[in-house]
Amino acid sequence: MDTLLDIKNLAFGPEGNLLQDDLSFSVQPGQLTLISGPNGCGKSTLLRVILGQMQKLAGEVNFSIDRKNIGFIPQLENTEVHLPLVLSDVLRISSNGKLDREKVRSFGLLDPDILNIAWNTASGGERKRTLLTRTLMGDPQLLILDEPMNHLDPESRKVMMQTIVDFLSNSTEERPRAALMVCHHSAVEDANDEQDFASQASEKAVSVVQLALESKRNQMGEARR
Repeated sequence: MDTLLDIKNLAFGPEGNLLQDDLSFSVQPGQLTLISGPNGCGKSTLLRVILGQMQKLAGEVNFSIDRKNIGFIPQLENTEVHLPLVLSDVLRISSNGKLDREKVRSFGLLDPDILNIAWNTASGGERKRTLLTRTLMGDPQLLILDEPMNHLDPESRKVMMQTIVDFLSNSTEERPRAALMVCHHSAVEDANDEQDFASQASEKAVSVVQLALESKRNQMGEARR
């Protein structure tokens, strides 16, 4: 099967401030690629470059799939963001105004009984589960996630990782799937969950690849995130 994403000799950084140089890696079908590294090394910026939201300084970003088949979940750190919506409204945005509650249930992230909770009063875990459900409803081939496990309780982390592993385990030759996820150190950010995650991935024959970025310096000083 073809590589879904191929990065060759990539260099990037805001306003000429070099964050990464000569970065190369590929994302294979059925593979979860974890991008880790210290603050300031350009993890989130890398995702912006891959998504075409920021111009690269050099190198290549090549996809074997249509960009419309990419699902992206950004960081959700600002708990003060207010939306006049309930959780089901957020899901309807990606389903042409119609909501199949059984399909929502099939992903194992949300109980349909909580879909009338207001976004503004939902917990961080409920919000992230909603965003992942919304993205999966679009049947993406490449799932890109920016620190999705941050500030989640252990149960939410476990459910999120199980869903991502299930998504990858359904990769086929006809419709290959892969995931690219930014994290600080590991997928689950908690040593107590690490063994469970490794077991889930192994049982589903999901390959996990770690890509560790290092901080770069240039004449402008230490690189910023």
